[in-house]
Amino acid sequence: MEISKSKVKKLIAIIPARGGSKRLHRKNILRLDNVPLMSRVIRTAKKANIFDQIIVSSEDVEILDIAKKEGIITHNRKFKLATDKATVDEVCLDVLSKYPAKNFCCIYATSALITRNTLLKASKKFLFSKNISVLMGVSKYNYHPFQAIKISKDGKAKLIFSKFKKLKSNFYPNLRVSNGTFYFAK
Repeated sequence: MEISKSKVKKLIAIIPARGGSKRLHRKNILRLDNVPLMSRVIRTAKKANIFDQIIVSSEDVEILDIAKKEGIITHNRKFKLATDKATVDEVCLDVLSKYPAKNFCCIYATSALITRNTLLKASKKFLFSKNISVLMGVSKYNYHPFQAIKISKDGKAKLIFSKFKKLKSNFYPNLRVSNGTFYFAK
């Protein structure tokens, strides 16, 4: 299928929102101050006013209905992309096959506290830096990973990174972890 360049958007937002979460049932539409988490994300993305399109991808009728009520595009996800084994990369590529874009931002439907300013600052850094092909939201660890322990079957604790056990914590390297809010990609 040939796609004309005029149909390729500069920046779109993709909000993956699977209906079948196992750890926290229906998490994408749980309510915070009586507003579904996903609706909060959609409204923040709209307020940022940086996206050519905002698209929710889901296999779940209720989630798609909420997205439609918020006035955005819905993408009916194939069932094979709504399983525990499907990756968010596969979901985004599926959306991009129908809604091509030079750049996209995947914003997780549970990122209800993400702010307009965070999206604006991240998009500027991403779009105007020639050396960046992916930019993601990260946070400091609550506890440094070098302090991680593993409990054996017999109940004994052992440091996972034992080579750092004599290093004082103020000398640990400055590490970050994905905070599960968003990422921009080309």
